[in-house]
Amino acid sequence: MRSLWRRPWVWGLLFFLGLLVVCRGSGATPAVLIELACLSVVFVMAATWGIFHPKRIFPHGSVAVRDALLASVVVFFLTRGILAIASVNNDRLSTDIPAMGPYFPLLASGVLSILLFPVLLWFNLTLVALAGMASKSAPAAERSILPLFWPVLFVSVILDILILAAGKTSGPGGVNRAEHLWPTMGASVFSPLTALFLTLELQGHGKDFSHVTQRLRVFLQRRCTRQRGWGPRDFRGLVLGGITGVLTLTLLSSPLLYAFIAPYEGIAYSAATQLGNQSSILSGALETNERLSIPALAAVLPKNPERLQALQKMVLISYDDSARHMALKTSEAHVQAQLLKHIAVGHPRAITLPFSHDDPDAPLGTLIKSALPRAEPGRPRESSDYPELAKAIKAAGCVYLLPLSSLDNDAKTESSPRAALFQSAYKVASHRLDISGSPDIPALNLKQSPPPLALALAQGERSSMPQGEQVLIDYRHELPQVRLPIAASQILQEQSLYDPVSRTWKPAKEFFTDKYVFIEPLSPRLRATPLGLRNEMEVHAQATATLLQKTHFTDSPPLSTVLLTLVVAALVGQLCVGRAPLESLWKIALPLLLVIGVGVVFTAFTPQRVNPVLPILGGILSFVTVTQFTFAMERDERTRNRELLGRFVAPQAIDEILKDPEGKLGLGGTRRRIVVLFVDVRGFSGFAEKRTPEEVVTTMNRYLAIMTDVLNFHEGILDKYTGDGLMALFLVEEVTQSIDVLRAVEAAQDMAREVQALAQTMKAEGGDALAVGMGLHYGEAVVGMVGHPTRQINYTALGHTVVVAARLQTLAAGGEIILSEAVYRALPPGSIAGELGESVTVKGVAEPVPIYRMRVPEK
Repeated sequence: MRSLWRRPWVWGLLFFLGLLVVCRGSGATPAVLIELACLSVVFVMAATWGIFHPKRIFPHGSVAVRDALLASVVVFFLTRGILAIASVNNDRLSTDIPAMGPYFPLLASGVLSILLFPVLLWFNLTLVALAGMASKSAPAAERSILPLFWPVLFVSVILDILILAAGKTSGPGGVNRAEHLWPTMGASVFSPLTALFLTLELQGHGKDFSHVTQRLRVFLQRRCTRQRGWGPRDFRGLVLGGITGVLTLTLLSSPLLYAFIAPYEGIAYSAATQLGNQSSILSGALETNERLSIPALAAVLPKNPERLQALQKMVLISYDDSARHMALKTSEAHVQAQLLKHIAVGHPRAITLPFSHDDPDAPLGTLIKSALPRAEPGRPRESSDYPELAKAIKAAGCVYLLPLSSLDNDAKTESSPRAALFQSAYKVASHRLDISGSPDIPALNLKQSPPPLALALAQGERSSMPQGEQVLIDYRHELPQVRLPIAASQILQEQSLYDPVSRTWKPAKEFFTDKYVFIEPLSPRLRATPLGLRNEMEVHAQATATLLQKTHFTDSPPLSTVLLTLVVAALVGQLCVGRAPLESLWKIALPLLLVIGVGVVFTAFTPQRVNPVLPILGGILSFVTVTQFTFAMERDERTRNRELLGRFVAPQAIDEILKDPEGKLGLGGTRRRIVVLFVDVRGFSGFAEKRTPEEVVTTMNRYLAIMTDVLNFHEGILDKYTGDGLMALFLVEEVTQSIDVLRAVEAAQDMAREVQALAQTMKAEGGDALAVGMGLHYGEAVVGMVGHPTRQINYTALGHTVVVAARLQTLAAGGEIILSEAVYRALPPGSIAGELGESVTVKGVAEPVPIYRMRVPEK
């Protein structure tokens, strides 16, 4: 029974039953139920398997942490944009509470990403456990599942977006049928299972994810490089950068993922707006202040007299302490009625009157403000003064009523006291404002109904309105720079008002002539703008001034943004290909800064907004893609070259060459103390004469394979194969001389034993056995590269020591090892028992060489 609870399928079954109860109780559709059940059961089984096999999971923990951290960062940026946009799209803004408005999306997304990190880490470790559970014994699947999962998820998300985009207008009435398929699409279920399937498929063919990147590298190498013709020889960066740009545009076509860059569009737009705003301030200062007058600079700075004239027509009236005290003592409706009577005598073009009724669903800030004592005890709040306000509205004849929230049913009925207000107004407009991508970019929706306040006001003066659905609100010249808000008490007390345009004091009859008057509510609301939080009525005044201009501030055509993104991504990719990330960063810094600068300047001083964020994001993703792909290619190339070099050079020589490739791969060498070993098969000529070449090669491969394995075990360097034998080197250090020489002799002894074992095996198979003779000599030689300066080279040793070792090998009989006296004397005393033989005369050596003969007994 105890072993039953260690079975993953038991936990999966229990979890499935519990999930079935929960989903059926919540009324989930069968498609969602099947999807969640399948995914959950698989992952519960994998997690259970991972708990009982921690040694298969922990080695991949660093990769899991890295991927979870990167995913958390992506979640942070994505949720930040979504929350910021959602706060603006909501009728009751979070910015109604100024202390929370700017920081709430940042704080909430940070908390969410921190809380999701352990979940993402568990998910990654469960993926590793899933691959381990499916592959049973081979660890290759566990190494490959995470690097393969994220590309599969990326592709599945793109496919999901394309399917949803294609289905927006499908079906009767434009219903998006693809939305009903969302629960069964790849981003949720098929990505991990597809990644597991591909991993196991690669493993079945003895490969992993690195082989896929290798295939891609080879394909790009063939298709995107050339030897002749004009232009770049290697344009892999252009191709990868262009593909990254297309994927960036495809992904950001989803409103959900577009929120990823929305805050940064707001930052870029704010920088451009502030640049234009400060330029207008400087231009005005240079023209009006004699001390700062610099005619040459004033002539260069861009001017927009049409924009200035439109702003001069805007008048903003705010509640000061005296007017607020009066409103709290009586009612806001009473104060508004008095203001209308005094303003209407000046015959303004329009008066905007905000209407803020009690709203039980209002946010915290509005509830606190509505709780203030706004009337004397026993006096009905607001409604008793509505008839007076309605009479003042009708008398003025140019009042635009602006409800600051959605109207309830009571306000729409004719019996309601509020209904008289709407009937008396010249027009009722909407206070709703759109955003253009980012919450910091307010805009007017020209197609909404009822029309926005600015559109309703401007239609009375202009016969033609801008085309399209949206117009950006131009903040490059701010209203307070032209005309400061007027205190309501000044109007109520019939004081003269200062006109900063004419620099004179005027009575209300003259001051309000031909003006657009905006009265702030007693409880003002704030909205995000490129210059920070501003009063909502000030935003409407800015929007009205924007529409009164002949040239409107609009977004650049989408096609230009698409082309710029593709060009920047391709250019960055070409600059990064074949370079390290740090080197590439310096290369792309100037183009990216240039794009940012051009976008900001163009937005600040032209009628169109150029969005540099999307091209910059395409360039950054192209930088990451190309540098990481280049790094992966270089890593795979180094691994492959090392493996290829290992077929010709010993591992120790490879390490030495890679430490100093320029020095070691050049011709030449260094003087080293070495033990040289020569091995040769005895009777090989007669053996080869009686057999076919294929049989000879097969037999020699068996001999050479076991001798090479023994050599590598004893850290010897394989110099070369000499047909039916080999030459090997053992590097000797001065401090470990006796140990290094003993290692060479022990290698020769083990070779002899393994050859004897192989000979017995071959006899048992009915074949002929062969024996080997060996010779070793110790001394100095030059070790290094020898060969053609530009073509084939060989890592070898040259000198008297090599010659002597080769001659001694020719004297050895089958199964015999001949040591020179230099080798024998360098061994630790008593370590090897050798029989002293006669001194032999070696060809090319003047003096006879004393030798020691050794024979390894057969097993």
